[in-house]
Amino acid sequence: MSHFPDRRAFLSDISSFWPFAADAFMAPADATLRHTRFELNAFQRDEFAHHAINFPVRLEQAVAKRQAEYLAGRVCAREALREYDRHDHELNTLPDRRPAWPDGTVGAITHSRDFAAALVADASRWVGVGIDAEHYLDVERAARLKGEILTDAELAMSAAFSPLQLARFVTLVFSAKESLYKTLYPLVGRSFYFHDAQLSAWDESCGSIEFELLVTLSPFWCAGARAKGLYAELEGQLLSLVAVPNMA
Repeated sequence: MSHFPDRRAFLSDISSFWPFAADAFMAPADATLRHTRFELNAFQRDEFAHHAINFPVRLEQAVAKRQAEYLAGRVCAREALREYDRHDHELNTLPDRRPAWPDGTVGAITHSRDFAAALVADASRWVGVGIDAEHYLDVERAARLKGEILTDAELAMSAAFSPLQLARFVTLVFSAKESLYKTLYPLVGRSFYFHDAQLSAWDESCGSIEFELLVTLSPFWCAGARAKGLYAELEGQLLSLVAVPNMA
């Protein structure tokens, strides 16, 4: 058995805390969320062996941060999959670099600085899920990026916001569109961009959002189709998810 000397812990305990509103359309009973913090300065290559995760060849030349966030995300995914009787399942990676979720499940992984999370759901109930974590943009960066992220309608929606409100709004839309992409890309098999969907409903009281597609991505996901999502603050950052129920 390999010996690992005493050192600072790379991963904090895996948490199952569900931060989204209890009465939202997706609840803890519908999906499994696992998240953790990781300490980049404590990362060493043998953390992969320590956590029994195979080191991918494609990360051989990657910087330590990329290797660390990959590992943290995969550990969260493995812990989430245990809830679906996929004990110690090793996620393969598809050619487009998406995780290959085991049959009967759908899922998504996210990481932001020192935070990683994975969301897994039963494929008989949900055909797609996406999740994204973001640290809030500062005022200056949000002002620079708003035109790249927000549609004309979203810009109009936020026209009266203070600089701080705008920064939080741009962060929300950015994160939620990332979650939307992770949800729909496996279903439609094609890329789309920030201006290809826009916020159609937003309820701050329960952290719910809805997006409308502005382009046609597939025969089913046509312009005008809508997808629901949730958002919440978790450990000082924004966490968003989008999920599509299985209507079959």
